[in-house]
Amino acid sequence: MSILALILAAQAAHQVESEPVDEHRFRLSITGRIDSVESAQAALMPTVRQLCGARPVSFGTFRFAETQTGDRPGAAMSSAGIKVEQELVCGTVRQTVDAAALRAPGWQPSEADQQAVLAATYAYFAARDRGRYPEAWSMLSESMKQISPIAEWQRNAADFNAAAGTVRARRVTEITWYNNPPDAPRPGVYVAADYSGEFERLEFVCGYVMWQVQPDGSLRLTREEQNLLDKTTAANLASIDRQPLRAQMGCKD
Repeated sequence: MSILALILAAQAAHQVESEPVDEHRFRLSITGRIDSVESAQAALMPTVRQLCGARPVSFGTFRFAETQTGDRPGAAMSSAGIKVEQELVCGTVRQTVDAAALRAPGWQPSEADQQAVLAATYAYFAARDRGRYPEAWSMLSESMKQISPIAEWQRNAADFNAAAGTVRARRVTEITWYNNPPDAPRPGVYVAADYSGEFERLEFVCGYVMWQVQPDGSLRLTREEQNLLDKTTAANLASIDRQPLRAQMGCKD
């Protein structure tokens, strides 16, 4: 088969749609023969290049939207009937405010600040979920690295990935800024990104990552909290309403 025929066959196997959010962000969806997030993102690349041009590309939150292959509810799925919804960011999000100025009374984060937190959080989880442990660990603050040396941190992350199974989705659900909080280990601006996630063998997982704005405007992870319920345990809690349980465990939807 010729190269042109292969390209045409790949395009025919997928249906891609895009929706602009603003000049930098898009919501993409792809339906067709998909067996992983990576294969979906690879198939999206022609559309991504059309939308972003020469600008840097980063993928944000994603979700498997399970479509049925037949009209009957509960019909078996096939790889041809899977849909992935993917957030796309074109360009590099940068902190535009001097970190020292952020500590001024009355300061409020800008849209660029919010996007920087989203980009850092999704980059961290993408590296951790896909086994790029040194990359994820490098985002920790120096104090966090001392508390969690890379060998120990990597072992814990790998154990979680093995127990949780395939990642289905990660979503940042809330961003909260703290300007010189009194209980912080050192002065500065901190920001918490609450998240929820969907994994193959977990009923739910949620928590937050805490970032600190650095003198150069970058972000470093200073704390991470995670709560989860695995499906095996959940099977023994059939009569318990999940929403109150999620709330008790600190999940913010």
